[in-house]
Amino acid sequence: MDVKTLARGKLDVAKWLADNGIEVYRVKRLPDGRTAWTLKECPFNDAHRDGDAAVMQAADGTLSARCFHAGCAGQGWAAFRQRIGPIRPGAHVRQPGPGASPVAAADDGYDLEWVSNAELFADQTEVRFLVDNVLAAEQPCILGGAGKTLKTSLAVDLAISLASGDPWLGRFAVPQPGPVLFISAESGKPVLRDVMRAVCWAKHVDARDLPIQWSFRRPLLTQASHLASLLDAIEEHRPKLVILDPTYLLLMGGGDSERTKNLFAMGSVLGTLSDAVSQSGATMLLLHHVTKSIGRSKREPIALGDLAYAGFSEWARQWILVSRWEDYTPGTGEHALHVSVGGSAGHSGAWVARVNEGRPTDPLIGRLWQVDLEAPGQPTGRKVEQGNDARVALAILRSEPNGMTVTELREAGGWSGTTAKKLIEELTAAFHLRTETVGSKTVYFAMGDEL
Repeated sequence: MDVKTLARGKLDVAKWLADNGIEVYRVKRLPDGRTAWTLKECPFNDAHRDGDAAVMQAADGTLSARCFHAGCAGQGWAAFRQRIGPIRPGAHVRQPGPGASPVAAADDGYDLEWVSNAELFADQTEVRFLVDNVLAAEQPCILGGAGKTLKTSLAVDLAISLASGDPWLGRFAVPQPGPVLFISAESGKPVLRDVMRAVCWAKHVDARDLPIQWSFRRPLLTQASHLASLLDAIEEHRPKLVILDPTYLLLMGGGDSERTKNLFAMGSVLGTLSDAVSQSGATMLLLHHVTKSIGRSKREPIALGDLAYAGFSEWARQWILVSRWEDYTPGTGEHALHVSVGGSAGHSGAWVARVNEGRPTDPLIGRLWQVDLEAPGQPTGRKVEQGNDARVALAILRSEPNGMTVTELREAGGWSGTTAKKLIEELTAAFHLRTETVGSKTVYFAMGDEL
């Protein structure tokens, strides 16, 4: 970002813009303390309008400027100053001397932006969904659950769905795909890469084509410089969704234990962060955990009040909550989870997600991502009802000379991912199947005698 401090004192930005006939769209205070004058039109391209370009000033007078469109990349403060026009005498505000009380200029004051009742009544703004009936645009969301309930994997599925346009969990449509930023401070590159590959394979999308940016650093977003770095990335990539995983590593420092118990303190922290992200046009998703007692004991749907620390349940405008529906058997890779969603936009729903994530150490199966959604208490209906499952599976495989993957067999037979995998294992052990590796996929071919 091109910055320059004017030695003669702070520039009265509002006066300078007005002197040169530049119309201001909005003045707002940024979370890092800067004041931003967003412009009605970009000085380099009049098609970039209504806040796409801005001149910004820090408390010490440091100036910066930027248009958020890629076509204006590299046009910083110096270029804006030259294009907008000269700084005339009287456009500077003298900095207060040592010991003097600084007095904010009138244009630095806080604006409540009052709207009349008639204007509110006439407003045509409608709720937009990034994911139909699950994730509303520009409203902060929390994805909460106990440890090891696949929160990160569900978020990866969400990121890939937003970037590709493929339905989330194979069910929920993405009307307008777009870029995603994902900060992962816990899982690490190898794990996230393998999960991402498995989800992309399940969705039949090419990972190399997806507009997702990953960061594996651990910013502390209550620090102005760290938050500014995130906002710079948002300005550069213009994401629809920003995912932060996990909350406790990204928002709080080592000395903040008392702060996390204070509703007002946490409200300020969460409000500052969500305001900063939402003003950029992005939607923020925080991954968060429940209290330890809930995480150990609950085998039923959880509620917002089960989330750990103060302020989170009050702050969240929408939520995705995950808990175990059945106990997990270690080593199987098969999970039964309760997934519930809701929000102030009026959307809500509840499902049982049966997830097979495979066994990463198994050379035959490896890491998978197979998801079947059911209504609670109502198992998924099958397309094939008659006969022995193994006979039906073998008949389906014999009808496909080019072989089938586990996912293709599951879809053809209407089984759950877990059942299809067990049928494959049973038929392979009985020497009725052979396998080939085609690209990155394992394909199964029928052989041998009838069952």
